[in-house]
Amino acid sequence: MTTALLVLIALMWLPVALLNLGKGEAKGTGAVTGIVGAVVVLGAIIQAAVFKDAFTAALVSTIYMLLFFTGGPVMADGSQLVGKSMYLAMACLGYAILTFEVWLAFHGKLGGGVVAWSLIIWVPVGLWIPAFWLMAAGELPF
Repeated sequence: MTTALLVLIALMWLPVALLNLGKGEAKGTGAVTGIVGAVVVLGAIIQAAVFKDAFTAALVSTIYMLLFFTGGPVMADGSQLVGKSMYLAMACLGYAILTFEVWLAFHGKLGGGVVAWSLIIWVPVGLWIPAFWLMAAGELPF
């Protein structure tokens, strides 16, 4: 389910990027964003409730980045909460940066073009590559 949601998020980011570059259309972009947001929240609820995977269902990129970078805390039985993954740490760092950029842009501290190009670059790097690689190979690319 997570891989499909990554592809869906990419379909939202591109119209948002185009809108920030002055090439998009506000009503259509807003509709796509609202629909994708609702589906992602519903998907996260299903991931947590049906698949019993609350870790994947959460959406806090900065905390995930730290957990994937360090491997998370060691549990009482000696296992780690999550496996160390530099690729996933890098992906979560990208999402955290995008979140911060959007916050800055909508507070008038950063131009929309910066956010737009960040989204356009991050769609293949942070969404398409991991999503399609996981769907095709069953593992992350790096």
